[in-house]
Amino acid sequence: MAEISDATLTENNLISTATVYCGNVGIEEDEKENFPLKIFPNPVSENFQITIPQNFRAEKVLITDVDGKIIYSKTISRENQLMLDVSSFPNGIYSVQLNGGDKGASGKLVVMH
Repeated sequence: MAEISDATLTENNLISTATVYCGNVGIEEDEKENFPLKIFPNPVSENFQITIPQNFRAEKVLITDVDGKIIYSKTISRENQLMLDVSSFPNGIYSVQLNGGDKGASGKLVVMH
């Protein structure tokens, strides 16, 4: 189950920033602890930023399309913020996932050119 809080809307009623709290997703629930993930701007056409909570040590970032295909994967270390370029991504909705040991965070990203 996902809960969105602290959402900021543009004058066109699009989400510019949001804090997303996510629970376990999938057929088989695991024991991962989940953290809020801030993604902005959202929707995005070129670069977006992910703010990683201080008490969460992300090891990998994955971006998947609506079919679950991995579009982007990168190993990261001790970063509090990530800036990623999606200018080559087709328009669409993507899932952004951070994994770190027994902890995880995820959110949705909308790419619009």
